[in-house]
Amino acid sequence: MIVFNFLGHLIIGSVVGLFIVQSPLLFFCILFGSLLPDIDLRTSTLGRYNIFSRWMKHRGHCHSLFGILLLAFPFLLFGVVVFEFIALGAVVHILSDKLISWFPRKQRFQLKIW
Repeated sequence: MIVFNFLGHLIIGSVVGLFIVQSPLLFFCILFGSLLPDIDLRTSTLGRYNIFSRWMKHRGHCHSLFGILLLAFPFLLFGVVVFEFIALGAVVHILSDKLISWFPRKQRFQLKIW
C-alpha cells in the first residue's frame, strides 16, 4: 500500500515540472508549491514548521484558490515568475487531491503489484 502524501505530491509535481520547465529554479518552485497546501497538516513536511497548524483544518482554506494565492504571495518578493510557478505547483496539488478522491476508499491509496 502506497500512501499519497509527500512522495505522491512530489511525483505529480515532478511530472508537471518536466513538461513545463526548463530552469532548475522553476522546477524547484513547482515542487515546493506542490507541498505548500499541506502546510495546514501538522505531520506534513512543511506543517512541522507552521506554528499555527494546530488550529488549522486540513484541506480547509489552504486548499482553495484564495489560500493558494495567499500562501504564494510572499514569494512575489523573488519575482512574478517564481510566484506563478509556486502557485502552479499548489494548483497541481489540489488537482491531484481531487483526482485521488474520485477512487473508492478501498482503492484510494493502494497500488496493486500482484
